[in-house]
Amino acid sequence: MKISFNALIILVLIVFAGCSKEASSNTSSANHLSTVNKTDLATSNSTFSVTDNGDGTFTATLQPDSSNGEDVHVYKREGSPEIANTNFNDVPELDISAWTVNGAPATLRVYLRFADLSEIPSTAKVLSATLYLYGVSNSLVSPQGNSNYPGSPYNVYGSNRCIIESVKGPWEQATLTWNTQPGVADTAHISIPHSTTQWNYDVVLNNVRAIAAKDIKYPDKNYGIRISMATESYYRNMVFSSSEASDPALRPKLVVVYQ
Repeated sequence: MKISFNALIILVLIVFAGCSKEASSNTSSANHLSTVNKTDLATSNSTFSVTDNGDGTFTATLQPDSSNGEDVHVYKREGSPEIANTNFNDVPELDISAWTVNGAPATLRVYLRFADLSEIPSTAKVLSATLYLYGVSNSLVSPQGNSNYPGSPYNVYGSNRCIIESVKGPWEQATLTWNTQPGVADTAHISIPHSTTQWNYDVVLNNVRAIAAKDIKYPDKNYGIRISMATESYYRNMVFSSSEASDPALRPKLVVVYQ
């Protein structure tokens, strides 16, 4: 995936910059723009490996980078209809949010796909699948960090629990916008528990087997997942690293055991 530094600048400028409520205890994200440059974004090769476990099973590890990682924000803000038609690709973090910008309600969702699942035989029996999402130590887009943690001023607004849902239609990360986002399947969702720290909140989800199995069995219908707030009302926020993260260890990872 070709890095577009402009996407990061645009998202930082229009998502949370200039917000009084959300940035009351943080420096405005716009003030940090001068500290970021293209060398902060990942440029290494993608990661895909398969290990023979010696017992008839195999373990595939997928941790894509900027060259083939597929993750993108979709964003809407009340009173700014043009934003819902804007693509926010190539950002080194994944921000899931229900917030306000100058008093206007705003919502961020994330679409994420592991395209290399097609490297696993479609006839494979998936025994387990575990998704790893890694937190960040700071954020330009979300300078307030995660909204739930001991002592957070945003705890009174409720849980920032997120949900993962299987996407039921095609999308391209270079063109996806809020207004063009496909819907999600009418199946049970997977929960990401509310955060317990402002920063560096990592999650390990070992219950994504059904989604991975479907995407492996039907590779032409691997539309990935959508991550959103379980309750999309402010003030709720959660942030993870994306496939563009400069530290390879922090990029989203999927581990699949199959036979």
